[in-house]
Amino acid sequence: VKKAEPPQARDEDKPKGAPVKCAVIGLGTWGRKMLENMAKMGNAPVVAICDTYAAPVHVKKSQALAPNASFAEDYRKVLDNPE
Repeated sequence: VKKAEPPQARDEDKPKGAPVKCAVIGLGTWGRKMLENMAKMGNAPVVAICDTYAAPVHVKKSQALAPNASFAEDYRKVLDNPE
């Protein structure tokens, strides 16, 4: 059985304007869903992901969704990041 691919945003649905750098704190089910949605947007690059309690498998899945993002366990490091 082939897994269905998530729908891609149409060009007219994509946000206009300069990219806004984002961070996701919390890598559970909803955090990973947010990462998927931001990847589809195209102008919301994720620069940091964070979770104190996430299982290693959740961190690995999140890093695959946001390969250019740094990882931190302490949310304060993410909030202190000027990016």
